Amino acid sequence: MTVKIRKNSSSSRRPRWDVIKLSDVNIDDRTQPRAELDQATVKEYMERMQKPSKDQPVEDLEGRPFEPIKVFRDNNKLWLADGFHRLEAARRLKIKNFQADIEDGDLRDAIRYSLSANSRHGLRRTNADKRRAVARALMDPEWIKLSDNKLAVMCAVSRPFVSKVRSTLEDDGEIKSQNVRLDAQGNEYHIDKVGARAYLKQQKEERKKKVKKELSKPLPTATPAKALATAAAAPAKKTVKVKITPSKPTKAAGATSQAAPRFSPKLEVISFAGLEHFEGTAGVIVAHPDSIEDWIILGRQLRQRLDMGGFLVLQAPTGSRAFTGAIQLHASIKRSDVYGPSYVVVGEELVVYAVWTRGQNDITHIAASPEDLLQQLGDEDTRYLVVGTPPE
Repeated sequence: MTVKIRKNSSSSRRPRWDVIKLSDVNIDDRTQPRAELDQATVKEYMERMQKPSKDQPVEDLEGRPFEPIKVFRDNNKLWLADGFHRLEAARRLKIKNFQADIEDGDLRDAIRYSLSANSRHGLRRTNADKRRAVARALMDPEWIKLSDNKLAVMCAVSRPFVSKVRSTLEDDGEIKSQNVRLDAQGNEYHIDKVGARAYLKQQKEERKKKVKKELSKPLPTATPAKALATAAAAPAKKTVKVKITPSKPTKAAGATSQAAPRFSPKLEVISFAGLEHFEGTAGVIVAHPDSIEDWIILGRQLRQRLDMGGFLVLQAPTGSRAFTGAIQLHASIKRSDVYGPSYVVVGEELVVYAVWTRGQNDITHIAASPEDLLQQLGDEDTRYLVVGTPPE
């Protein structure tokens, strides 16, 4: 295989790429992130592409290079992981070379990369595209053992979305129900699949009944400002553990006699000043901004601190200062991959929380309690981060 190279180093903001022969690129259906190619997008690319000179990148009508395709190099093979629409448009125009971001790896690496392709750029993924990505991950004998939260990060979707696809594939007999999961260290542990499913189904029904009952009551004159992390209040930089003891579910047909699952998330509590020095990312961030400066810090740090597929939770803003801060947050994340807010009604007091998601995710709009909301947004492997001091 001959790879013709022209390094792009004219701007430090652009990634380095190579110009390669398209005839050297191998396509496997398992790396195709789309349920189907969008012919309108292919046509649009064809109208914008200019045929390049020898060993030069493909540019648009304004002279700007097209986004490189993503390929993985496995010895003498190049596997396409992202850029199917650009590749199809170039081939129809009989363009022989195209710029590519090349990374060492095999076909499985290309498949894994493709699971979240287009979540940050390009033609926005449809629900069918996201289902295809999750289904491909669940077809893998190793990835199927990962928790729904880890698969959500891998595929850049929400955890409830993964759970729904997993359940559908199991019910249809396309994958086997897994009683084994992998923890954060890669060790296997067994779960009571039947008992857990029966418990979660009952909890969902109980939430619906409780919220329906509360909605039928007259609205209170004042809504207490209970915070999500009140039960977890602790000094900054300490890790606290919330233990939630659910009511005992009725035993479903076929369920085992094991106790209902217990959800015990670990909440890390830091200040807004500490957020700027926080190491790593979190799957769920619960924020309590008190000043405009807090909102500015939150908007500036959010994309760096929130996992792909993760959630930002705030009590719905009230008052002029909070609304001004919310507008500042919206301006900071505009045109990014952070979407929202969606609103969730929580508990008997009907406290409303606003939820933003990194990536397009689905959420449930009712929760029986703050702890229940946290359980809906994550699991035992999720890193929860509480920023700021909850209001009294």
